[in-house]
Amino acid sequence: MLRNAGITIEKALELSALKGAKLIAGEQGKHNVITHINIMEVPDIGDWVKSGELLLTTAYSIKDNPEAQRELIPKLHEKELAGIAIKPRRYITSISQEMVDMANELGFPLIELPYEASFTDIMNPILAEVLNKQAALLTKSEETHRELMNILLAGGDLGDISAALARMVKNPVAIQDQLFNSTLVALNGEDPQLKEELERKLEQPWEISSRYYQLHRHQRFEDEIMGRKLNKIAMPIVAGNKTYGFIMVWEVNGALEAIDIRTIEISSAIAALNIMKNNSVIEVEKRHKIEFIEDLLSPDANVHKSAIERGPIFGLEFAKDYLTIIVSLNDFEKAFKKTPNNAEFIQQYKSKIQREIEDITKRQNQHIIMGDKGDNIIILLAVEPMSDAKKIKKESTALGKEMAKGISEKFPDINFTIGIGRYYSKMEELFRSYEDAKKSITLGKFFNQHQVIHFDDLGIYRLLYYENMKPELIRFYKETLEPLVEYDRAKDTELVKTLQAYFDNNGNLKRISKQLFTHYNTILYRVQRIEEICNINLQNAQERLNLEIALKIMYILEPDQRLI
Repeated sequence: MLRNAGITIEKALELSALKGAKLIAGEQGKHNVITHINIMEVPDIGDWVKSGELLLTTAYSIKDNPEAQRELIPKLHEKELAGIAIKPRRYITSISQEMVDMANELGFPLIELPYEASFTDIMNPILAEVLNKQAALLTKSEETHRELMNILLAGGDLGDISAALARMVKNPVAIQDQLFNSTLVALNGEDPQLKEELERKLEQPWEISSRYYQLHRHQRFEDEIMGRKLNKIAMPIVAGNKTYGFIMVWEVNGALEAIDIRTIEISSAIAALNIMKNNSVIEVEKRHKIEFIEDLLSPDANVHKSAIERGPIFGLEFAKDYLTIIVSLNDFEKAFKKTPNNAEFIQQYKSKIQREIEDITKRQNQHIIMGDKGDNIIILLAVEPMSDAKKIKKESTALGKEMAKGISEKFPDINFTIGIGRYYSKMEELFRSYEDAKKSITLGKFFNQHQVIHFDDLGIYRLLYYENMKPELIRFYKETLEPLVEYDRAKDTELVKTLQAYFDNNGNLKRISKQLFTHYNTILYRVQRIEEICNINLQNAQERLNLEIALKIMYILEPDQRLI
């Protein structure tokens, strides 16, 4: 916490104890912060120093070693010392030009002390300044922590935290919340033009070094704001070893000091608490909401009634009717199986998709209730009571297409299907709309190339896909088509594929030949074999219909058989 609390090289040179001392090289490093002082007594000093130290020396240990003198500055710079102060004319005549050149090249402060300088007289006042700075930092840290915690305990949000931070550091602040996909900008005073410029900047992608990202430390960037080049500080917002966003501060009104950096660090911790608190509340609300949706969609009258009673809590409007839309994220959890911390990542990704859906429905002036379960996002779409079914189908399908477009644009790597259930005018029949939507998803994945499938567009499959009909469907399939399927498997032929093409092309052999890239005579022979194996006449309308229905049943019973 105190690693940046101290006195800069520039300020130290203003102390009376360093009267007569001169910064002869490394001017660029004059803002380096001194947090400790050390004295060089051994030639291998690199093993005994640490970051932030000002090293005092007469160069006695390296007076007869020009190579050690050349290597000293780079070693100290690598160790991130604040600088070095050398007193010549005791053991070395002067500071070598090589050391001066190297200090200038590295921007490492090199101070020449007067002959009469006493190390003790230098150390005491500098250490006193460092201790005063550190004491002030501790006091200020406690005050900052208390003020920001009071904001959090009073129900404040990231906007309140950013405003308080901007006031404390006297510079513009932005907080990016990556979990909830929001960005807040706060200024120390009113400047609409500056705020607009920062908001525009924040829309552009940027990256933080992985080293700083992993260490959860701030990083400095150079930025250009309103024609001025200045520094930007980015501090990660971290909780539980996960980064949830960033705090950014621009040095518009002045350079940030150690106390300001510490204030930003505390703000980062408080922001992380705020984000985690909001996330916990939302997760609890989500669990209650999906339980409510499941109960509302239950065919059990008592369970449904109980859900209706608590409906207003979750936004259910009694003056509206509802239908069901399901967004199925196909194999979503399986696709992200290898992602580190994948359970939380998956939920965050789903939340982003749901926010996109909410934005789309708001733009369309539609009211929805939404929750997610497994790979499915379940949406209850409010409609006007006793509306025309065809009109509602048209409107709900259009909304589904807008959702598909928005999700595809924002999440191009996600494979999904949207199923829309029918509208039922009685609330107690809402579960039927849900069942319709599920059937649309299941059957649409196999029989419809579109991402959006309305139940009414499933055609004959609406009649075939009922659980209580399955035994009869299996029997019908075995009597009609199974011999052909088994023949294909045994002989490695494509008669089932040819049969599908036959129905797709209304029995036109030339078009079948073209579609399958197969000779006309071969197609003719295959059709004859189909008739023989299935013991039917494809010229007979009734027998032809039975075989076509059996083919559709096969796709329900064995969806992997879908070949074309």
